[in-house]
Amino acid sequence: MVRRKGAPLTAAFVRTVTRPGRYGDGRGGHGLSLLVKRMKSSGRVSRSWSVRVYDPATKRQTSMGIGPFPLVTLAEAREQAVEIHRAVRAGRDPRDGVGEVTFRAATERVIALHEPGWKAGSRIGISWRNSFERHLFPTLGDTPVGEITSGDLLAVLEPVWGEKPAAAKVLKTRIGTVFSWARAKGLRTDDPIPALTAALPRHGRVRHHRALPASEVRAALDTVDGSGASPAVRLLTRWLALTACRTIEGRGARWSEIDTATATWTIPASRMKVGREHRIPLSPQALHVLAEARDRWDDTGLIFPGQTGRPVSHSTVAGLFRSLQLACSPHGLRASFRTWCGETGVPREVAEAALAHTVGGVEAAYSRGDYLERRRPVMHDWAQVVTH
Repeated sequence: MVRRKGAPLTAAFVRTVTRPGRYGDGRGGHGLSLLVKRMKSSGRVSRSWSVRVYDPATKRQTSMGIGPFPLVTLAEAREQAVEIHRAVRAGRDPRDGVGEVTFRAATERVIALHEPGWKAGSRIGISWRNSFERHLFPTLGDTPVGEITSGDLLAVLEPVWGEKPAAAKVLKTRIGTVFSWARAKGLRTDDPIPALTAALPRHGRVRHHRALPASEVRAALDTVDGSGASPAVRLLTRWLALTACRTIEGRGARWSEIDTATATWTIPASRMKVGREHRIPLSPQALHVLAEARDRWDDTGLIFPGQTGRPVSHSTVAGLFRSLQLACSPHGLRASFRTWCGETGVPREVAEAALAHTVGGVEAAYSRGDYLERRRPVMHDWAQVVTH
């Protein structure tokens, strides 16, 4: 069913829509929206209501879940949205007896609860929000905290668990804190964390990602291009090789981060492992990847969108490498680049800057720049090695 952008929702549209996305109730809809998503665990389409509202406890805009459709009809959702806004205008906490608390809202309440105990100027709250925005909120943020299962959490944590073990453990601990708060508030009776812990593999000794010699990267990329992988996965793989970025940074790349005039990709601090903005000079081959992506998709969101419109999953890319029996992992392409830098005499500080690695000690005190212009010829030479 075609719906005019900005128009109020209709009962027929709510009943039949299957395309994942968020659909607002038009102007004057009191922040009401319908979230449509496909559940990873079952493949079924779910529809749930939420209301965008100001939370006086955290002094931030947040979303409140008010139940799933068809349990809550369009008319009932509109009535609840009005009641929620009336509560806010009366100075009451909109969650006291009204609506359901979403996972996003529960997280904000937990941060607000713990913030007074953190040191002045602490970035712990920012770290919480950045990690949840990156890994959890895109799929679970608007789900009522009482409805999230161990399977939902496993689907989100599993890719990160293997790629970034230390960060994944911190993320799991923070998730556990949110669910402990939810249980204390009576928002759920069970704790999904023990089952999640049992399902995730133990982290043993650090295993280095498998990498190829630089001379074999070109053949590996040709193998990927000749496979039955989707265009987004094929282009993303070439992008990972040409930019030497982390897999998670490449999967989340957006058009708004690209400056074609200067041939530079600027990854914001919120998407970087070290929490610091990172600039990558783009070779002509990398710009060609962008041109092909622009021909296939619009240039307003993700550069390499998956079939659902969200970033291609890590498991999809890693699974392709395994199925093609490539002697490297996606992340191992960075190791191939770093080894090539060492073999060709690229200065250490330039090579480390290209990988957005941090340095410590005395070196850190004197090395403040990102060597962007010194990295341009390096990335151009690297592109010549790994492409035709």
